[in-house]
Amino acid sequence: DDQLKLFYVAMTRAKSNLYLTSYATKDNGKDSPALHFLEGVHDPMKEVGPPSLDTVEVLAQSWNSFHVPPFVKDEDALLRTLLEDYQMPVTHLNNFLDVSKGGPQVFLEQNLLRFPQSMTPAAAYGSSMHKAVELLYTSLRKDGFIPDRKSVLEWFEKELMMKRLSIADSKLFLKRGKDALTIYYNERLSTFDPAHKIEVNFKDQGVVIGEAHITGKIDKMINAGGGAYEVVDFKTGHAVEKWQGKTPYEKVKLHNYKRQLIFYKLLVENSRDFMQKGIVKTGKLEFLEPKNKKIIDLSLEIDDVDVERTKKLIEVVYQKIMNLDFPDVSEYSKDLKGVLEFEDSLV
Repeated sequence: DDQLKLFYVAMTRAKSNLYLTSYATKDNGKDSPALHFLEGVHDPMKEVGPPSLDTVEVLAQSWNSFHVPPFVKDEDALLRTLLEDYQMPVTHLNNFLDVSKGGPQVFLEQNLLRFPQSMTPAAAYGSSMHKAVELLYTSLRKDGFIPDRKSVLEWFEKELMMKRLSIADSKLFLKRGKDALTIYYNERLSTFDPAHKIEVNFKDQGVVIGEAHITGKIDKMINAGGGAYEVVDFKTGHAVEKWQGKTPYEKVKLHNYKRQLIFYKLLVENSRDFMQKGIVKTGKLEFLEPKNKKIIDLSLEIDDVDVERTKKLIEVVYQKIMNLDFPDVSEYSKDLKGVLEFEDSLV
């Protein structure tokens, strides 16, 4: 519970005295509800009466000392310090372009200012699934043989338990993950290859598109032969078999996934370690959860037109970020049509 976490953090920062205050009513005159986790707690302030003059003075001084204008009057000057050595991953690019979720404003809050957010149970589950597959490959490369299914399930359970979910969520996602990984393991057992590259990090690869410095981490890279690589991204959640999408939400999501695979192509082909070794012709989403008890892959033949468009978007968005230019996107519809129109306005 975010409120409880914040309450705990605030209380444990007290150095010598701790004052708990509240309002009986809101500005509009309505009752101000008490924090639900304090309901029924004995309130000593009601017995001792109103705070003393000394208490009021302490509170006033504390407020004045901590609530002063920022020492930097120019907001841009403050934000520019966050852009030193900035490299743009595909999640930043997608957040900036996805007007269905807020676009540039969401990028500013989540990726540049990094407003704190609790990891959702679904995100914790997805992270644990990814880690289990990563450890499978790590074990395969280290020991020379595929670890047994029991070990993979234990790795997943350990990762999930570290996320400290609620009892109900832990029980739900533990069963869901073990069922999915069992099917994934049994069906893909013959495809696990120590030659596959897992969690390939491009942070120090010096990848530049135009003037844009980009980075990222690719879940899996497969040498397809003939100097070609296939890039693979693991996904949890509802598996899909076609790129078109059925719902407005799914259409935007798949559009972002497609851009992600093209972005990975650009990472590989412009990186220090791989640019002389081969090219990326195909990308693939590998869903770790089955559909009708079958593991689904969604492949993409990457064409030059989409690559050029993605390059332009990378360059334009990167420059806007570096210039602290976060355009208003309220005029665009919150669907794929709106996303494409915003992209068109940029390129």
